[in-house]
Amino acid sequence: MTRRSKKILFLFFLILFLAAAPLAIFYSFGWRIDFRGAKIIRPGIIYFKVLPKSCQIYVNGKAQKKTDFLFGSATVENLVAGRYSIEIKKDGFQTWQKNLDVAAASLTELKDVVLFPDKLDLKILSKDVELFFLSPDGKKIFTWEKNAPDPKNPGDAAIRSLKLIDAGKNIKSQLIEEKDFKKAAVRLLDLKPSPDSKILLLKAIVSAKRPGSAKLEEATEYYALKLEQSPILISLLPFSKRTITKIDFDPAKSQQLLFLDDKGLNRINLADNGEESLLPKIVSFAVSGNNIYYLEESGGLFKTDSSFGPRDRINDENLQIQKDSQYEIFPAPSHIALKEGRTLYLLQNQKRIFERISDSAEDLVFSPDSKKAAYLSEREVNVLFLEDDNIQPRKKVGESLFITRFSERINGIFWLTNRYLLLDAGGKIKAAEIDDRDKINIFDLAETPDSKNLWNPTDRKIYSLREENLSSSQKVTP
Repeated sequence: MTRRSKKILFLFFLILFLAAAPLAIFYSFGWRIDFRGAKIIRPGIIYFKVLPKSCQIYVNGKAQKKTDFLFGSATVENLVAGRYSIEIKKDGFQTWQKNLDVAAASLTELKDVVLFPDKLDLKILSKDVELFFLSPDGKKIFTWEKNAPDPKNPGDAAIRSLKLIDAGKNIKSQLIEEKDFKKAAVRLLDLKPSPDSKILLLKAIVSAKRPGSAKLEEATEYYALKLEQSPILISLLPFSKRTITKIDFDPAKSQQLLFLDDKGLNRINLADNGEESLLPKIVSFAVSGNNIYYLEESGGLFKTDSSFGPRDRINDENLQIQKDSQYEIFPAPSHIALKEGRTLYLLQNQKRIFERISDSAEDLVFSPDSKKAAYLSEREVNVLFLEDDNIQPRKKVGESLFITRFSERINGIFWLTNRYLLLDAGGKIKAAEIDDRDKINIFDLAETPDSKNLWNPTDRKIYSLREENLSSSQKVTP
């Protein structure tokens, strides 16, 4: 190559570099050329994170990308500022759709999106079930069900029994029969397992004859069922004849119960039925983790532990306690709510006072991260943000979000994830997001008329009792 050729080649690459360098800098700062609009723009980006994984993303009706199979994420880039129709699809799942505004040089996030099955299939686990209860760890199901009469005596009445179902293995075993109560008849009202599920607290209406009388009389009684005993030991608790307004297991010792009667808060040791009086003039209490919360007649709310030694006062300003009202405490790791009848209060942590949230609340549930609370009020579902939420759409602490209103009664509300609610309303199971951009997506999952439904976060399934058939769904979320 001659000297002249080398010089021409050098000048060519120099000119090419000088021309390309500004374009590279221009591109690195996010500028693009919109050839259709014949102008220079700074496009927007949409970031997706979706469950299940490998979902197809559509923008304005056109397929763009699939979310990856490792993290379920994807990015759609080079979007001119404007409003876009976004759809996320996957075979066998309901479509997620929303119209979103994308701003120039900005990132629009769609994090924690969940697609739900087209239809939840409810498969029967057990028949002739009258009541069912989940263990605290969600691995066991306790059922109160009828046994078929002896074939030799088909005219005999059905005998009820308490059974245990292993939720993972679907193995059923019998715990006790109705005759073990040694009463003429038993109608189970409630069952509460200890935190380790080794002891069951039973509340039942029993029928028995008084000495010297042939007439059956009904009474409400409490029983402790010790599952580790062989044979299983069932014992009548001595406070059964008193009026009990609240009962729970001691957080430190599952062999002990805390119960509230008209004299105050008491504790009983199930090993010897020894009782001790703990605190007088208590109107309500709640157990959460290792903590015990109690509300005094004076209106002060306190937190202590199983020792009932040092205590922390929660509110600086006393509540005005109404003698005829029922009080319920809702504790969470960093927040606490209180319900007086149907009036709902939330503790303002900085001011240490209770602020009224609703005058017609029926229930309240904290999200898994305890940063949000969902509550029912006059067939409405609302979400209250207890802390700043930096996931789009961002919310400030104290903001309230109206989710929906039903004409039918809402029987239950649960958190599926930190971004989705499960609603039992009008004979249907529904899932609702808390992303209020454009609209709040609400998905019908199953029809369950006249059913009792529970969400099990351990196996992510719905358990439904209808017409004495206990069924379970497939996993609602991956």
